[in-house]
Amino acid sequence: MIFIMASALAPNIGAQLAFRFLAGFFGSTPLTCAGGSIADMWNPLERVYAFPIFANAAFTGPVLGPVIGGFVSAYFEVCLILPNTGLSRSQRVTPSHGDGRSG
Repeated sequence: MIFIMASALAPNIGAQLAFRFLAGFFGSTPLTCAGGSIADMWNPLERVYAFPIFANAAFTGPVLGPVIGGFVSAYFEVCLILPNTGLSRSQRVTPSHGDGRSG
């Protein structure tokens, strides 16, 4: 998480690339060791159920994250701070249609 945060606050593209590399480098170790840990904890018949549950966690996070985030931002009053612009969600300019309505 520290390297991800440093990547978000990077002042230039060189720092951005360096922090993204370090985040991936240090984040890859738990992912590669987790399969061995699962294999050590359960016998071969139980692994048939353990490995798909573990793999689903990795695949459903990126799938469900934007869906849940879209629901939360559409139905709840959430003030998000946008780090690149310094503007909150309510301060962003909405597109105008020229006839007085926006959005």
